Amino acid sequence: MSEPVIAYLAQERDAILDRLKALIRIPSISTDPAFAPDMQSARDFLLARLRDAGLTDAQQLEGDGQPAVFASWTGAPGKPTLIVYGHYDVQPADPLELWATPPFEPTERNGRLYGRGASDVKGSTTIAIETVAAFLKITGGCPVNIKLFLEGEEESGSPSLRSIVTRHRDLLAADALLSADGGRASTTIPTVGVGGRGITALEISLRTAAKDGHSGRYGGAARNAVREMAALLASLHDDQGRIQVAGFGDDALPITNTMRAAAAALPFDEAQWYADFGGLPWGDPADTVRERTTLRPTIEVNGMWGGYTGAGTKTVLPAGNYPPRGIG
Repeated sequence: MSEPVIAYLAQERDAILDRLKALIRIPSISTDPAFAPDMQSARDFLLARLRDAGLTDAQQLEGDGQPAVFASWTGAPGKPTLIVYGHYDVQPADPLELWATPPFEPTERNGRLYGRGASDVKGSTTIAIETVAAFLKITGGCPVNIKLFLEGEEESGSPSLRSIVTRHRDLLAADALLSADGGRASTTIPTVGVGGRGITALEISLRTAAKDGHSGRYGGAARNAVREMAALLASLHDDQGRIQVAGFGDDALPITNTMRAAAAALPFDEAQWYADFGGLPWGDPADTVRERTTLRPTIEVNGMWGGYTGAGTKTVLPAGNYPPRGIG
């Protein structure tokens, strides 16, 4: 990056931060239809900023759900074209009572900005937009052709991504893609991630009876759906965290010594890593923590629901874990 561009970005820090805060204040929650107007507000905000920054073709790309936001600068003939991916949607802020400050009112504390989406991924998306804007402002162009593709359903599984790409294949043609989403492997050493483990999500439901039964009448003699679901989920791993699903991971790339060396090359304090979030060790003892979180496929339970979960108690023997919650 050129020194004048860096200097300009530093000079514009407060203005950039104000724009990021304005974007964070928009509760663009893609999973809840009640926030559809806010999703549109986020798109309008981004389109206005992209046009103001000097990008062309700023538009919504329609699919089968929430549109993506697109803009480009193609003033470097003969140079490669790079798509920069980001997303403008965020996850729900629940449980609200665990927030120290309102989730959609960005708050600065100890040099950090707190708010839903500040990290994932409005902050990184803003960095991409503002960097391109700075190049156009200071140098009149970018070293390569740039296309910005900002998705609106990343936090809900990207159900429309395929249809958007299919419908706008020519517009999205490029030589390479850089994702603005995702964490860095080190907070002190500049890094670029070149791969990810991907995700496959499942929802599992089961029934043990035709209807709920009173635990005083049926308890001890009939199967409890919540207990059976807990046993099923617990069977996915042994007591140390080794995956027990037959064949799981057989088609994954073998972990080579070179890969292990690369995983170990960056400074990493395991004890501090656990202490940062108050977690407890888990996973195959044959692998380091770094290898478990970067090289190995994993099975994680993201939620479980069953029985009575309201205030107080209800003496019910659950017949099923409905509505289904699952594994991701």
